[in-house]
Amino acid sequence: MKRSRSFVIAVSLLIVAGVTATVVFFAAKTSEKRNGAEPVLGVQPASIQRSRAAVVQEVINRIEQHSGRFAQRIRQAFSLLEHPELADALALPFELWEINQHNPNRNYPEFLQRAKGNGFQQANVNYYAYDLSSSPGMAATFSPATRCMDVDRHFDPANALDWLVLYHETYHVAQDNNWRVQLDSQDQLDAYLAFHMMENPPEPRIIINYETTAYAYELECLNLLTRDELRQAVTVGRYNLERLRVILNARPDQQGMIEMLWLFALAYWPDGTRNNQHPPPFVRHVVEAYQARGYELYTTNQGRLIKIQPNEL
Repeated sequence: MKRSRSFVIAVSLLIVAGVTATVVFFAAKTSEKRNGAEPVLGVQPASIQRSRAAVVQEVINRIEQHSGRFAQRIRQAFSLLEHPELADALALPFELWEINQHNPNRNYPEFLQRAKGNGFQQANVNYYAYDLSSSPGMAATFSPATRCMDVDRHFDPANALDWLVLYHETYHVAQDNNWRVQLDSQDQLDAYLAFHMMENPPEPRIIINYETTAYAYELECLNLLTRDELRQAVTVGRYNLERLRVILNARPDQQGMIEMLWLFALAYWPDGTRNNQHPPPFVRHVVEAYQARGYELYTTNQGRLIKIQPNEL
């Protein structure tokens, strides 16, 4: 595969901590599909929303009661990082989890009851909401259009793979923050929201430089959970993936996700992320994985979303 300039993906810290800019929060979700899931419906009858809001609050409580423990588990292993300068970037989702605990509107169905179909502005650009995932078995997915994290109602705090998925998706929150604070016109915001809110696009879409960064840092955290076993296993090209599942306390049905991460790891190391760039073989592997699933690929360039044509790869 020819390497184009589109795939020289630089990594920058995406923290917007302390910013009090406003972000529009929409009362009704679009019928967007993510990861092959059925469309998420918009405003529902109040009785249904109340019931849903109670379940969402249980999930929020579960996440917030245990997120600090998972974050500490990763932070305590930072001394094992091959490139210690990555520590600040790896900690970013943990900081967002902490910040969002102060968000009074983080229960999306509860917000719908109050908003009555209207949008409003969040008080902090880092804030986002939670709702229930429509993808069974998928721990979390983030929707930039609605600033909503859809989480599996069975999210398991004892399952480190569930946390890694939530971590990955929270990196997309940070990327969305970074994009929004750079917008300088309503037209740019409208274009960005239209990209994410398009109903039934011909093909599913992905911003590929966002995905490579989220997967890179997810792999770094996964490696820390194994106490550097994963990275060392790449050098010999084999690893006991059942052992990895046990380390993560993951479910048997998550074995496919573990196998995918192992394949990504084989392309990510031995170089890893350094000098603010991800390894080209790893980037190509992520690109090819999404191409194989039929995704349209986009990249960010000077405040614009650019579709990548097949002849550019």
